[in-house]
Amino acid sequence: MRKNVILMTIYEILVLILPFVTMPYVSRILGPEGVGLYAYSNSIVSYFVLISLLGIQLYGKREIAKVNHDEMTRSKVFFEIYLIQLIMSIISFGIYAFFILTTNDGIRTLLVIQLVILVSSCLNIDWFYFGIEKFKMTVTRNLLVKALSLVLIFVFIKEPGDLSKYVFIMSFSTFFSHFVMWFSLSKYVKRSKIDTHAVIKRFKPIVMLFIPVLAIQLFSIVDKTMLGLMADKQQVGFYENANRIARVPISIITSLGTVMLPRMTNLIANGQKQATERYIEKSLIFTMFLTFGCVFGIFGVADTFVPLFLGKSFAESASLVKVLSAILVFVSWGNVFRTQYILPKGMDTLYTKSVVYAAILNIILNAILIPVLQAFGAAIASVISEALICIYQLFKIRNEFKIIQYIKPCLKYLVSGMIMGAIVSITGSVLRGGAGTVLLQIAIGIFVYFALSIVFEIIQNQMFIALEIRKVFLRLKPSRKI
Repeated sequence: MRKNVILMTIYEILVLILPFVTMPYVSRILGPEGVGLYAYSNSIVSYFVLISLLGIQLYGKREIAKVNHDEMTRSKVFFEIYLIQLIMSIISFGIYAFFILTTNDGIRTLLVIQLVILVSSCLNIDWFYFGIEKFKMTVTRNLLVKALSLVLIFVFIKEPGDLSKYVFIMSFSTFFSHFVMWFSLSKYVKRSKIDTHAVIKRFKPIVMLFIPVLAIQLFSIVDKTMLGLMADKQQVGFYENANRIARVPISIITSLGTVMLPRMTNLIANGQKQATERYIEKSLIFTMFLTFGCVFGIFGVADTFVPLFLGKSFAESASLVKVLSAILVFVSWGNVFRTQYILPKGMDTLYTKSVVYAAILNIILNAILIPVLQAFGAAIASVISEALICIYQLFKIRNEFKIIQYIKPCLKYLVSGMIMGAIVSITGSVLRGGAGTVLLQIAIGIFVYFALSIVFEIIQNQMFIALEIRKVFLRLKPSRKI
């Protein structure tokens, strides 16, 4: 399990590094308006992708994990779930085609190109491979495809008029990454007769999980759509890049939950409550250690990093990055309980209610704040909405966990992060920008945060991060032959 966690973390880091290589290049070539047009058109396509996948990504992963060691049952479950995905993809494709034909929006060409994304959503069976804990296959595939798309962007994107080419590259890389996974499927799935009654029976829980999936996706889609409708496309561009930078650590931090969900599902199904609590406690401490370091690190370097990285035309994104970085705390904390207890235990109603309430709040806040504050208003709305999800879920499970007991060990990382953030920010203000300044800020931030965290662990006699680092190095160290 530790190996899978390390593998997923390394993968998420690499996946984030590759787009980060292209982001400053694309931002300078396409400019705020080009980036905004892509983000706006992609947000529209994303609604139709949601329809095609429903709640299958969560439901499929969980159901496959339950029958992982029984090939015949696993095959039967796969075909039952995938048939629903196929039907919904066809329906979604038809509605999207009609939408393109009836729209007079100037982004019609971009929408036509992104038809490929809907086809790729039909082929997306990542949920199956995650359910059988074959993380390495998915990791290898995605890294190769990401690397290929990076090369294509540098080769073919040369001027603002290449926006359509950029959309084409991004769309077809998504398609190819899902298409290649079908070649290995025969190793794990055998032909199985589909029980129509069983398929119909599965449709309801999938739809129930679709509601929270839809609500969660609204946080990353509706803000850009509403900005595109209520403000200019430049504001969408500022917000899009700020949101991408602020959310960089999320996929790394939450990769722990991706690995843990199948294991926790199995533990809870077998009634191993003590093991469940132990894993959650360790996961939470490790997650918040990473989170507070990332939040205050991003806040500290935003003013110097954003103009250097994206170009001076995106300087307005720096303040947005600072606001949006607060999302990490709520997403990370909530993710531990959500992926390691609420979802594995089948508490789908709680999950659904929390994100639906937050999605409604998000839309209301966007409608109020965007006309006044534009992109800054969308950022505030996103932070408050994410906070609501976390707080509501914790309130509902408060009798099953001693939440305060889990908070106390994490406070030392909060203090370490605040001190580190202040030092990093002051360093940037004194040295006033440049690549050297940013690198120095990062180096100082890492050193100060790790040092303070370990010092506080020693003072409180709660050694955790230091012990985990030691275990990793011991496992990586080659054994001596006698």
